[in-house]
Amino acid sequence: MLPVGNAGATPGIGLAGLCQQNWTFRYLPPAQYVLDRACDNLVTSGVIPKKNIKFITAIAGGGSLVKAVADGQLQAYEFATPLDDVSQLFGLPEGNPGTVGTRYVHFPGWHQQFLVTYMIINKKVWGTLSPAQQALVLSVARDHVLSSYAENLRQQGAKLKEILAANDSDPNEKKHLVLVQWPQSDLKLLKDATIQFLNARVSDAKLAEQDRQNYSRILEALRTYVSLDNGYWKVRDVLTALRFQGWLDPDSKKSWDQTLK
Repeated sequence: MLPVGNAGATPGIGLAGLCQQNWTFRYLPPAQYVLDRACDNLVTSGVIPKKNIKFITAIAGGGSLVKAVADGQLQAYEFATPLDDVSQLFGLPEGNPGTVGTRYVHFPGWHQQFLVTYMIINKKVWGTLSPAQQALVLSVARDHVLSSYAENLRQQGAKLKEILAANDSDPNEKKHLVLVQWPQSDLKLLKDATIQFLNARVSDAKLAEQDRQNYSRILEALRTYVSLDNGYWKVRDVLTALRFQGWLDPDSKKSWDQTLK
């Protein structure tokens, strides 16, 4: 309901301000755990006196988030992807995020590719398959992940524009949806909280011993992957203003517009 980063003439409240709001979040784990831990860290370090935000459990098929905001049950919730959000949060009889007061869309955001599906095969059954059968399953699974991820990603830009323009015709500008960027300093706090959360799971007593061992192995592989590739991505950090802004077609006409309000 308030911007974390600056939104035009409206100053951002930052992570510290967000943590102190008397808001109820509907937020999916593990993003919920990271945000909650980041707020706790601000309390521990003395930056804020108290954390006031709280979370409710997300229930599959639990009803409209927009209606929950209109009814005063929620004041904040996560966006998933623009494609999913258009189908879940817009075109409803109770309105949309902007008409009920949650008009600020913050990015980078919690992001999950709902169209990437998976198949679980029992390990003993997998062992009975021939090498050719295993290779076929692996090949089809890989192709499916690549194609479904690409198809999902292909639609996100247009859907984000659709979200941001949803209430443009409404004379009440307080209902217009606005894209706001997290401050870099807050992203660092969230990054630190993410690392703390990931590391803590290695010794989480709520997980079975075998699960902890498997998790630790995967986490270390991920850490190695990030470490080995970080130098490549660091030197390739391209300024936003240089990312094909103002690209003209061969007839010197503007082919596309990346401007988002």
